[in-house]
Amino acid sequence: MYTLWLPEQYRTECRASAFAFATSIGRFGGAGITFLVGAGVAYYHTIGTPVALTSLAFVFGLLLLPLAKRPGASRCRVSAGYARLRRAIALGKLCRSLRSGFAREKARRRRAYRLFTNPTSRFIICSTMSEQDFDKKAVVGLLNEILETELAGVVRYTHYSLMVFGHSRIPIVSWLRGEAGICLTHANEAGEMVTHLGEHPSLKIGALLETTKHGINDILLESLEAEKEGLALYKKLLDLVRDRSVFIEEYARKMISAEEMHLGEVNKMLRKPGEIERFKE
Repeated sequence: MYTLWLPEQYRTECRASAFAFATSIGRFGGAGITFLVGAGVAYYHTIGTPVALTSLAFVFGLLLLPLAKRPGASRCRVSAGYARLRRAIALGKLCRSLRSGFAREKARRRRAYRLFTNPTSRFIICSTMSEQDFDKKAVVGLLNEILETELAGVVRYTHYSLMVFGHSRIPIVSWLRGEAGICLTHANEAGEMVTHLGEHPSLKIGALLETTKHGINDILLESLEAEKEGLALYKKLLDLVRDRSVFIEEYARKMISAEEMHLGEVNKMLRKPGEIERFKE
């Protein structure tokens, strides 16, 4: 019927445009809905909710029914086509708005997750706590004592590495110098904590005792005692700031964990081959 009727009313250009629009606009809408459902599945992690939400288009259409007017005989059919085109454009804008909303919400959640899982960001947030919540003078004094003790550890382990001889010298020297590097890192961290609190880091070095005992077992025993002293300082720091400063408390807990792990390694090195029980002095 349209083939026989339309040629008598419209030119070829108008008929071709109208036919292409009428047969293709639904495909664009279908593609948009497909992407919209995909975005909904990615957001809700289920296919049920996004598919159920597609019914909103029908609800929207039902709400528009009372506003619809039946075109009279004098109404131009091209105007009706333009009206359908405007509705299609409005629907496309709605789909884009929904997709951009989903994308913004997803990006916001990702930023919040990165903020609260990043240790640096967490420390910055925690550092805004009031300094009046703990005894700042005592904490700074203890941090400086830790700094001095760790610097003494650098000297001690370097000295130990110079006094090792025998067939197994190379791996033992490498381990001792590695421990000297770790002590230097811990000293830097303690100094940074002091300056973070607005105070001056100590320029002293902790006590050093020359026992003239340079056997591997003697070195490990002296190392074990020195590490126990350092662990006690970190535990004392934790007691000072517990439930008062999350920033310093997290630092103390991290260092306690590292020191206890190191003590365990030294304890294993002091055991005889085949022994499972912990070494006891």
